[in-house]
Amino acid sequence: MIEYGEDIDLQISVENIGNFNASAITVNVTSDDEYISMINGESMIAYAIMNEVATTEGPPVSFSISNSVPDNHIAQFQALLSNAAVKVEIKASFIILSECKSVLFMTGSFLATEKFSCRDI
Repeated sequence: MIEYGEDIDLQISVENIGNFNASAITVNVTSDDEYISMINGESMIAYAIMNEVATTEGPPVSFSISNSVPDNHIAQFQALLSNAAVKVEIKASFIILSECKSVLFMTGSFLATEKFSCRDI
């Protein structure tokens, strides 16, 4: 369970739906959300093969969730994936429940390895 005040580490997975394989992709994640503090917004993807899912490698993207976040708050994130040939912007969001103190689910283009709900507690 992810609790408020903790640091959250994420490896981000994306599908290459383009017409070419890509390599040496820098991933920069930011958030202007007042209840999110980015710790490390940078990661990388070594190879993204066409029509396959690629996952960030190395240090994970990490952030903290404020203890004062309201119930059902939607935290917004932006990601810029880029290399020498292309730049792609992605937006994603988390719905955060303060009453259960967990991240309920994620929407957008980020894929999570785990999902939590109040029933899981």
